Amino acid sequence: MAMVLVCDSPVVTADNTVQCAAWQTVEFDQIALTSDLTDWDTYLGLDVEVFGQVVVGLLVTFVTGHVTGVVVRLMNRA
Repeated sequence: MAMVLVCDSPVVTADNTVQCAAWQTVEFDQIALTSDLTDWDTYLGLDVEVFGQVVVGLLVTFVTGHVTGVVVRLMNRA
């Protein structure tokens, strides 16, 4: 099994560097199975409705920007 070093108690200093006083060796498989990063719902805290609203908002912004660009280009030709 692959072993990795994990910082047990990281400390952020005043100049935004991270220091670690205690290191711990953990199996990589254990981290992959217990990590919240493997579950996007718990990591981002988004449910299906919020995700749909975000996607629709981005799509509307994209289309609006392109339509505005076409209108400005047509007005410059006239």
